[in-house]
Amino acid sequence: MSIIAAEAKPLSKKQIRHFVGGVRGALGISNHVCVDVEQLIDIVLPRAIPQFHYDVREPSYMADKHGEADPADMRISLREDVYDGMVAGNGRDRFTVLHEIGHLFLHQSDRIVLNRQTSHEKLKAYKDPEWQADFFAGEFLAFHGFVNRFSGPREMALAMGLSERAAQVRWSIYKQDGLVAA
Repeated sequence: MSIIAAEAKPLSKKQIRHFVGGVRGALGISNHVCVDVEQLIDIVLPRAIPQFHYDVREPSYMADKHGEADPADMRISLREDVYDGMVAGNGRDRFTVLHEIGHLFLHQSDRIVLNRQTSHEKLKAYKDPEWQADFFAGEFLAFHGFVNRFSGPREMALAMGLSERAAQVRWSIYKQDGLVAA
């Protein structure tokens, strides 16, 4: 049996890191250790990208989706509880919003192809749009340029508004990539 899957043009962690640095710089938030995600979607992105917009939808409409992105329309839709969690500073919900924004920036139509895969094939991470958007979100919220300011993931989570789990994942990635001491 085969399935139709979306495949993104390949992007490495290094390429996404560089891209995120450029986006943060272009948006005027390169020196922000903790990104105000609510301000980002309400003020910063609409000023920088006039066609950007978002909507908040009832959980019954979104079902099990926390958010979705439409890069062609420069729109993200957020489930109402995710939006409320983002406003409250919940790390997981902040990450979800940035994940959807990552799709807008990384997955315009010229960067996505559809392919037919057998059900047992697994897409390589660097070609997986979901992995790319996750990496974008993690890097955007826990920008590698600030990581050496912290003694560990717990301190990083508190300073950067991340969930402890997300901070542990980012810290592990930064260790693996030689960006923090082992």
